[in-house]
Order: sequence, then C-alpha cells, then structure tokens
Amino acid sequence: MSTAKLYCSYLLCYHGNHPQSSYIRFADGVYDEGFEAVQIYCPHFQAGIEYASRVIPEDSGLAVGDAASPLDASPRVIAAGTYKTVDAPSDCYYEINNQLGSIITNNFKNSAPGGLTVTLRSGQSSDSQGCGMCIPQCSVLV
Repeated sequence: MSTAKLYCSYLLCYHGNHPQSSYIRFADGVYDEGFEAVQIYCPHFQAGIEYASRVIPEDSGLAVGDAASPLDASPRVIAAGTYKTVDAPSDCYYEINNQLGSIITNNFKNSAPGGLTVTLRSGQSSDSQGCGMCIPQCSVLV
C-alpha cells in the first residue's frame, strides 16, 4: 500500500496539473505496479490510463479494431485512425498488414524530421521498430 501511495505521489508531482499527460508512464508498458494504484488511490489519473490505451507504444505489433482494448488486455488492440510519432524518428521501420498477415505497405525511414504519420483501418495490424511512440490524431476511421 505504501508503494501505491508513493506511485500516486510521483504522478501528482510530475503530472498534477495535467492528469491525462500521465499516459506516457502507462503507454510504454511501465504500468504494472501503478495500474491498480491509480484505480484505488489516485483515480483522477485514470484519464492517463484511458489515453494510453489509444497510443501505439514504441517497437510494437498491434491489431487494429473499432475501439482500443484496455492496457492490460492481451493481445492489445488499438482503435482505427491516424497516428503520428511523438518525436522525429530515425532508422524507423513500419508495416501495415491485412487480416491474413500479408503486407499492405511498409517503409524504412532513415530520417523523418517532421514526424511520421500513418493511417490504420479496422481489421489491419501494425508492426514497428525504431519509430518511437505514436499518438492518435483527431480523425478516426473505421
């Protein structure tokens, strides 16, 4: 219990004025201990968990559906839509596959100073390495 309260204190210290910004702690997979702590001791950070479920973590392979699955679901499903890298990736490889696993499109980017944007449709899957974290943009496709 003291660890859970300490975790909530950490979130409050770094993300107190913007609870949704705590998604970065959860989207990268560092939520095992904090996941239950947030739900019990600091529920105002639940927005961060909910937003993290819509983020594509770094170096991931995910299915694409009509809605995002919870963070602790296996396999993870992200919602269809347009996603953009948080940072400017270098040495980034990504691919988008159809339901049978065949590659629809793939690309290797040595440099993308303005970031990289991809659009994923329901029923597809996405794999990436070296691209960094991607966050959803405003438009959603299904």
